[in-house]
Amino acid sequence: MSHIGHPEPPLQKKPQAPTICCVIPTFDERDYLGNTLVSLRNQTLADRTEVVIADYDPDGKGGVKEKVDQYRNNGYTLVRHLSVPRKGISFARHLGILSSLCPYIVNLDADVRFENDDAIERLVIPLWKREAAVTCCEYEMEKSEVEISPLANSVYQAAVVMQRHSPVVILEPGMSFTRYVYNEVGGFSDLKQYEGMELSARIVAKYLGMKRYIPDVKIIASPRRLEGFTKYGLIAADYDVPVR
Repeated sequence: MSHIGHPEPPLQKKPQAPTICCVIPTFDERDYLGNTLVSLRNQTLADRTEVVIADYDPDGKGGVKEKVDQYRNNGYTLVRHLSVPRKGISFARHLGILSSLCPYIVNLDADVRFENDDAIERLVIPLWKREAAVTCCEYEMEKSEVEISPLANSVYQAAVVMQRHSPVVILEPGMSFTRYVYNEVGGFSDLKQYEGMELSARIVAKYLGMKRYIPDVKIIASPRRLEGFTKYGLIAADYDVPVR
């Protein structure tokens, strides 16, 4: 088991620059992004959290940049748009991380929100104390207006149980780590799906037993991926498939 070295800077009360980077990959998700940004702006560590929207928009018509500009113009200056040159959710997450200098990384999706206003604080504190190499949280899907297939629901329920009890992280939203640990294990692999599970497996292999599941923090997610599983099968977990 490796020791988590390179002490991270403390979470100062009033830092000169953000110390946490929240990366959100997007692909034609303007309509979902607003609720996510409101959730982040309400966080207790909002003034220390830079939000990077890593956006793939090949035809320039997705509208995400305009949405981000709207929030910036309304005073949310810690959110910024990053243009991603090609498809791939792990590629987008990786570019978003590389675009920031913050020592703490929190991953999110464009169609989720934190139920707790202190969620980022609770996810990052164990990393700061070096009690964990990777943290994650509870995950709940909003009720769908369409009938979800039993298979799709079983896959979702299994993912939630594995998130709580397995040694790895299954669901990327809320998955947090330090930049030091991220660099030590080589970062996200260039995968179309399941990138968080694969990365967390490398983290816990290097830092044995250092995953921390935090049940008091909850992600509330749009049911669209579950609806996508019902319609398309497991391919709906692929970022390249625009499930809307």
